[in-house]
Amino acid sequence: MENRKRSAFTLIELLVAMSILIIIILIIGMFFQRASVAWDTGSRRVELLLTGRAVADFMAQEMQQALPSSDFDANGAMADFWILGDAMGALRATQKVHYAATAGKATRTAGGVTAELSEGVTALDFSEGDPGEFGLPLWVDIKVTVSNEVDVKTFQTRATFPNRARERM
Repeated sequence: MENRKRSAFTLIELLVAMSILIIIILIIGMFFQRASVAWDTGSRRVELLLTGRAVADFMAQEMQQALPSSDFDANGAMADFWILGDAMGALRATQKVHYAATAGKATRTAGGVTAELSEGVTALDFSEGDPGEFGLPLWVDIKVTVSNEVDVKTFQTRATFPNRARERM
């Protein structure tokens, strides 16, 4: 009999190599899947943080433009005050602004028009600081609670009225 040289892999060697390759691919796939889940969770948290901070800062900025009025009320879950013009448009007349959180959304009503500020706002809490003159407190603390399917975060900011002492002059 003639001795033939073997220059190919046997069927068993090919099956073992393919099995090892499949195991390596599955392990790499699990790492990518975990990285994808971590990325999605991080993205949702960032969106939650941005939403809460943006809503709180917008409310504080607009509240700082409040006109002295006996109708100023920023206690509890709602805030009512008067401004000159509209921060969301170009109107230049006095109008009452009302903030509230209903059905998981922060809403702003001004001039009879209700606009949604953001979804995911589960609670608003306003508390007035020391009473000032002319119907405005010296500050208002604003707490905005936002949530998604994973996290709940509360943001607090303060709207101050630093120039109110000058109004006495």
